[in-house]
Amino acid sequence: MERAAFRAGLALVVLAPLPLGANRPWAWSLLALALGLLLAAARPALPRPLWPAAALWVAVLGWVAAQVGGLAPPVRPDVWARAAAALGQAVPAGASLDADAGRAVLLRLMMAAGCFWLFAAWGASRRRSASALRAIGWAAVVWAAFGLVLLTMGGDRLPFGEKTRHLGAATGPFPNRNTFALWLGMGLCALAAAAVQAEAHRRWARAAPWVAGAAVVLVALVLTQSRAGTLAAGAGVAVTLALLGRRRWVLLAVPAGVLALALLTPLETRLAATAEAPLPRLTVWAVTLEGILAEPWRGIGAGAFPDAFAAARPRALLQPWHYAHQAYLELAWELGVPTVLVLLAAIGWAVAVAVRGALNGSTTAAAGVGAAMAAGLHALADFSPQIPAAALLMASLLGLGCGRSCAAEAPPRRASAEPPAPARRPRPTPAPPGPAPSPDRQL
Repeated sequence: MERAAFRAGLALVVLAPLPLGANRPWAWSLLALALGLLLAAARPALPRPLWPAAALWVAVLGWVAAQVGGLAPPVRPDVWARAAAALGQAVPAGASLDADAGRAVLLRLMMAAGCFWLFAAWGASRRRSASALRAIGWAAVVWAAFGLVLLTMGGDRLPFGEKTRHLGAATGPFPNRNTFALWLGMGLCALAAAAVQAEAHRRWARAAPWVAGAAVVLVALVLTQSRAGTLAAGAGVAVTLALLGRRRWVLLAVPAGVLALALLTPLETRLAATAEAPLPRLTVWAVTLEGILAEPWRGIGAGAFPDAFAAARPRALLQPWHYAHQAYLELAWELGVPTVLVLLAAIGWAVAVAVRGALNGSTTAAAGVGAAMAAGLHALADFSPQIPAAALLMASLLGLGCGRSCAAEAPPRRASAEPPAPARRPRPTPAPPGPAPSPDRQL
C-alpha cells in the first residue's frame, strides 16, 4: 500500500504541469483531493526536527481560516461603506475582501503542506528518495523535449488549445514561459543530484545520458526567454552543485557551454529590449507597498489582491493585474506582515534542515536546497512559485531533502533495558565408541 501511495504521489507531482500547470480550479481541486486521499492512506509520520516548521505553517493556516470565516476583525470599513452606498443596502463588513478567493488560497496552502509532509516521510528511505530524484529529473527532460517539439514542430501552441501569449518562446504545458523556466530549473537541480547518486561523474560513458538530458533542459530553459526564470534556475543549480562538491561541476560542463552560446541570442535580445522600456511592475509594486502600509497587520484577505489592486490601479496601467509579480509583497498585502514573516519562518526552518543534511553529504538535500533557492529568488520578480505545479515540485524536493537529512541525523535505536538472556551451553556430544578390543590382544 505504501509503495502504491509513493508512486501515485510521484506521478501527481511530475504530471501536474500537464493541465496548464494545474492553475485552474478543477485541476488543483483534484490535486488537493488526491493528495488528501494519499495522506489518509499512507498516514506518514513527520520527522521530529520538522515539527516547529509544521507548527508555524498551521498558524498561517489558522489566520487564513480566520479571515475566510469572518473570525478576524473587519478590514477596510471604507470599502464596505462604499459598497453599501452603491447597492443601497447594508453590507456586513468582513475580514476579507474576497472570501471565496481566500478559501481557494487556504486549500492550496494545505495542498502544498500535504505534499511536503508526504515526501518528507518518503525521503527517510534512501531508495525512495533516489527513485524520486531520478523520476523528477528525467521528467524535466521529457517536459523540456515536449516544449521544444511544441515550439518548433507543433505550431507554437499549448497541449490543449492555442497559445495567446509568449509567442515564439518555449512554454511547454504552461501558458506562461516563466513558470516553465522555474519548473525546468528545479528539475535540473534534481537531475544533477540524481546523476551524482548514480556516480556519473566517475566515467564519461556513464555521464553521457545525464549530460545529454541536462543539455536538453538547458536549451529549453533558454528558449523560454524568461529573464527571472533563467537567472533563478542558474542560481538554484549553482547552489546544488556547490553543495554536491567541486568534482561534480564536470557533470554540467557541456550543458553550460550550450547555455553560454544560447544566451547570445534570444535571451540577450529580450534583456536589451527590457533595458529600453520602463517596467510597469515597478508601478504595481509601489501600489502594493502603499496597500501594505495602509493595512500592515491584518491584511486585506488571502486572494484579495486582484480586487484590491483594481480599486487602486493607476490609469497608466490599462490591463488587469491578477498578481503583483512579487510574491512577498502580494502576500504581505493579503495576509499582513506578521503572518508573512511566520510563513517565511516555516519555509526557512525546513530549508535550514535540508542545508544541514546537504552539508553532511546528502545529495537529495542538496537538490531540495537548490529548488528552494530557485523558487525563492523567482518569487522576487514573478508569481510562478504560486502556480500549483511549481509549488508542488518545490514542496516535494524540499520535503525529500528534509526527510533524508532527518533520517541521517536520527539516533540509533536504544537497546532493550532488560539484560540479554544467557546463551545456552551446547550439550556435549558423546564420543563415538571405539573399536572393540581384539580377542588376540595379550593382557
